Amino acid sequence: MQGEVDSAYLDSLASATDGEFLSVAGEQGLSAVFASLGRRLGADVAVTVQVPPLSVGSHDFLLRFPVLGENIESNLQFPVSNAGLLVARVTDAPPPVGDAPPVEPLDEALIVRIDAATDLYSFQLQAAVGGGEPVLLTDGADRILVDPWAMAPGTVEVRVEALLRFARSDRFAGETVISVDIPALAPVLNLRRTGAGTGRELIASGRVQNTPGVIVRVFVDGDEVSNSDGFQASDAEAEAAAAAAADGTPTADADAEPDDEPVPAAVGAMVSTTTSVPTEAQIEVRLENQQGDLLANQFLDVQLDKLVPISAEEASASAEEDNVQLALIGLGMLLLVGTSLVVLSRRRR
Repeated sequence: MQGEVDSAYLDSLASATDGEFLSVAGEQGLSAVFASLGRRLGADVAVTVQVPPLSVGSHDFLLRFPVLGENIESNLQFPVSNAGLLVARVTDAPPPVGDAPPVEPLDEALIVRIDAATDLYSFQLQAAVGGGEPVLLTDGADRILVDPWAMAPGTVEVRVEALLRFARSDRFAGETVISVDIPALAPVLNLRRTGAGTGRELIASGRVQNTPGVIVRVFVDGDEVSNSDGFQASDAEAEAAAAAAADGTPTADADAEPDDEPVPAAVGAMVSTTTSVPTEAQIEVRLENQQGDLLANQFLDVQLDKLVPISAEEASASAEEDNVQLALIGLGMLLLVGTSLVVLSRRRR
């Protein structure tokens, strides 16, 4: 038989011993009291730990602290995704700093800027464009130049990865992927004259999007005089070749090793050649692919100290005029020779 509880006595006893008397009715109430006592008697300590950037994956956190001369350990495993660590976007050239002139993009290059949620110097960044091999970026670099000349028009994927700089293994810390639109670019043929008088030279350069082995050829009055593969013709070489053809003398040592083959230009790269400019002539500059197909050309009429661009029709008309003049000169020589023969025959009679 359950007796009554002397609540007054128990309360006074608890007060005398700096305690507390709690009265509960039922099992649920008792559980609530023990839960409250656990929270009050236990030590709640918040520990803030700053850690360096971590690689993507699962990591272990070990907390060790001394209690009454013994080490108490607590182990926690937590995942790291580093979501949002890197953000890439296509941007314009950076604004000028102070009085410095603005930075212009290089040959229509597309600029991909990289923003990070933490200091970029904590990482080594590497980038891969269009599924190619990743290339390490310069320390602290936050921009990537994408050359549209080296790629086909369309969309290309640029992937940037962050690698932990000081880790020996598990260095991958995050990545970002961006799609970049590659515009279609028309073939470019640039002509520039340098020097004056007998030192005048024509620098011809060109490039074609996503096309390997492009070559620039320069023709003067129909004869090729130079090209971007290293060929250069000169009057001395022409005279030596003509003399060799006349007497059968070889122009080179038979035992001499052949020159190295020219190295083809990289896809979309600018190629160029330089040639001397005569006083009067007609020049054609041709931009061709590996198969010799004409991709672009420009005709120039050399008039004393000027290079005057002319159309293909004007160049053709000029060539026909030169042929007519040559024909008239030939006819004049025949008439002169014929007249001399008549005079001689009459004198003989």
